[in-house]
Amino acid sequence: MSSIWWHKLGLVALGTALLWLGSCDPADPSKPDDRSQGNVRFGSCSSSSCGSDPSGVWRFTSGCMTEPPGGFTCADGVKTASGQGSGTLVIDDGSFNLSVKVDARQCGADDDGSDAEGGLYTITGTTLDLGNSHAVAFCVAGDSLTLIDPNAVYPKLSLLAFDRVK
Repeated sequence: MSSIWWHKLGLVALGTALLWLGSCDPADPSKPDDRSQGNVRFGSCSSSSCGSDPSGVWRFTSGCMTEPPGGFTCADGVKTASGQGSGTLVIDDGSFNLSVKVDARQCGADDDGSDAEGGLYTITGTTLDLGNSHAVAFCVAGDSLTLIDPNAVYPKLSLLAFDRVK
């Protein structure tokens, strides 16, 4: 699914045991009113890229997406936005297979940010080129993997976090 994969997978966040390697939202994620309903967060999605070896089987744990272009369609969108995601990423022997299902809700609308893609990949420093040279920043720290796509557009994830399965 080439570069469209990340444009399709748009905006989403990290949020695992890496203390987010950055922040998805300036609000405190431990407080209930910070847009953290579900495992997909809304806010400004950022993280650090550090590279390393992304080979393995990974389970989606959380993500971050920015607000829709032009903002939410209702006044309480920030407070009521929520999302859930699940899926896997397998990276092995020069190829990858990604399958992530994401359901986002804002202002009464259900938005699908799901995607599936597979193909060859290359690594240059802290950049992982998936499919047709769609570059994303990445970081592997222990058993956690973070993918960062600053060009993703709602309802696609701009930040995805995975835990290693094997």
